[in-house]
Formats: sequence, C-alpha cells, structure tokens
Amino acid sequence: MVTKTFLGQRRLRAFLIVLALNLFSSADAEEAVRGKIQMIQPTLVQSLVYVHLQGYPTVDGGGCRSQFMVGKMDDTNFKSYVFSTLLAAKAANGEVVMRVNGCYLGYPLISGIEYSPRE
Repeated sequence: MVTKTFLGQRRLRAFLIVLALNLFSSADAEEAVRGKIQMIQPTLVQSLVYVHLQGYPTVDGGGCRSQFMVGKMDDTNFKSYVFSTLLAAKAANGEVVMRVNGCYLGYPLISGIEYSPRE
C-alpha cells in the first residue's frame, strides 16, 4: 500500500513538472517568419500597427496564432526602428524577417525586423 502511494506521488510530481515547463516555455516563444509585406495598417485610436505578409503565413508569438502581427507605437524600439524599416521594405517590395515574441490583444507582438535593401 505504501509503495503504490509513493509511486502515484512520483508520477503526479513528474507530471506537474512537465506541465510547468511546457507552460513557461510557450509563454513567450520568439518566432521568425520571412516574407514580403502585404499590408501595414496603423490605427491611431489603439496606437497600434497591424502587419500582414504576402502568402498569409501564420505566426505564433506564444499562444496567439494569427496571420496578422501587431506592433505598439508606444514601444520606443518599434516606433523608432521597426516601423521605419517596415515602410522602407514595403516601398521597395523587399523581403523581411519579422520577429514576434509574446501576444497583445490576441495577436503576435512584433519584437524586431530584419531587412537588407542590398539583397
């Protein structure tokens, strides 16, 4: 009887550890997606910028799978670097690598962009 209880507790403990690791690892999972920009839609009321790539790839920032990504204009990095790079890449019809990490309002949150106009 003691052995069965001990084994049951070990299994439960192992299950809880695996569950906790899965929750923490998927909470903020950075993902990158490559493509050309289909749409950039700023919304002044929300102070957000929605971005959509050609071919409609689905992106996951850590629990919020969507074909749209969102950037916050309140974020200094996004406003100063990412937004201007988005506009340059869209104007040149260039390929970008969008990085998302986390979620905001159910959309993957843009954390960075890679674009080389020389390619």
